[in-house]
Amino acid sequence: MLTRQRHLIATALFAGLSTSAAFAAAMPTPPPEAAAIPNPYYVDPNSTAVNPLGRSWADAFPTLQQALAVANSSDWIVVAEGDYFPGTSTTNTFLIPEGVFLRGGFVPGDLPTQPTGADTILSGDIDGDGLPAGNSQHVVTIVGGFGTPTVLQDVTVKQGNAIGTGNAANGAGLHVQNTNLWLLDCVISDHNADNHGAGIYAARGELHLSRCDVANNKADGKGAGVYCDGPVFDAYNCKIGSNIAVTRGGGVFVKGGDAEDVQFMNCYFLFNRADKGSCVLVGSGSEATITNCTMRGNDVFAGGQGVGVFAAAGASALIDNTIIWENSGALPLEGNGSFRVRYSDIEDAAWLAHSATNFFVDPVFVGSVNNCDLDPLSPLKDQGDNGRIALDNVDLDGDVIYNEPTPVDIEENDRVIDGTVEVGACEIL
Repeated sequence: MLTRQRHLIATALFAGLSTSAAFAAAMPTPPPEAAAIPNPYYVDPNSTAVNPLGRSWADAFPTLQQALAVANSSDWIVVAEGDYFPGTSTTNTFLIPEGVFLRGGFVPGDLPTQPTGADTILSGDIDGDGLPAGNSQHVVTIVGGFGTPTVLQDVTVKQGNAIGTGNAANGAGLHVQNTNLWLLDCVISDHNADNHGAGIYAARGELHLSRCDVANNKADGKGAGVYCDGPVFDAYNCKIGSNIAVTRGGGVFVKGGDAEDVQFMNCYFLFNRADKGSCVLVGSGSEATITNCTMRGNDVFAGGQGVGVFAAAGASALIDNTIIWENSGALPLEGNGSFRVRYSDIEDAAWLAHSATNFFVDPVFVGSVNNCDLDPLSPLKDQGDNGRIALDNVDLDGDVIYNEPTPVDIEENDRVIDGTVEVGACEIL
């Protein structure tokens, strides 16, 4: 609980609240509105400014590296649409100072709080051939000291290639250590790693994902999409798909936290693969809470285990209001750890005996497998438990209130429409 309160306090402070208001944000009393953002640095690859200082669109830096070189903790950087590369050498990286708020999606002229929604891409494809060989080893690097939270919003990070041995082979997309990182509305895709965390490798810190797509990442070790070895991990309203880990945790490998501090809420896992834990692997001695998620279309390597969730020895997974259906190759939930499953539809009748609140019934998905929509006549309509909806730890509705039930589903519809929450990531409209 103390870890959760600390990260709420830090987040509120970063938003510009006073110390007293920041502590209020971690308590039952709702905090006041956050202060306006400070004067940001501007980046526009088409800038023609002479000797730019980066303090307006007319005076924007033409490269992201220039802004990162002058930014300090609590500074904001707004980045125009375009493709940005960390350099020409595979060892070049975007080194983001701890405590910086970097936001993309802008068209020059946009207000710093109102991006148009254009594509801002941080790419490791420095040789431009579209192939992994020759790409940046780590596209983004953040090394901190547990100070002010670092935030990336509205950016795509793609095509890193972490090769070699040891730590160099971890974190092709984002290589993060000793920091509190928030990724909001980001895409992390098409990375390769010789070891762990092809998409995101986060060690000894906090990692928070909100409305992110983590896709098409491959790791020869653990956690192809995300590898998080730290006390706090959140993934809210995320789509985690087509990630392949040769060993454990195709979508996410997480360890080091307890059930309150490791949370998955409203996430959709699809087409992930691993030897163990194709969607999620909970590491030894750790706990994870998985609520209102959908796991569909995932598989395992031959002889693999836990196509949905694998709990390692000494680990535990608390699963509520979740669908694990239409996967293949292994049982949905396996491992030497423990499971507590409630109000969930598991494609294994054994879980009916685990709790009378569970289901073993076709959820009746509609539309493409790329979404998790349920038929209006689905037997899972209004069959969840409202009391198990996770708190809005990542502030999905932007009201700076973190101690309310999560207000929306993965498609941004109300999380509870007819009085009772649906099972799975989507509400039925």
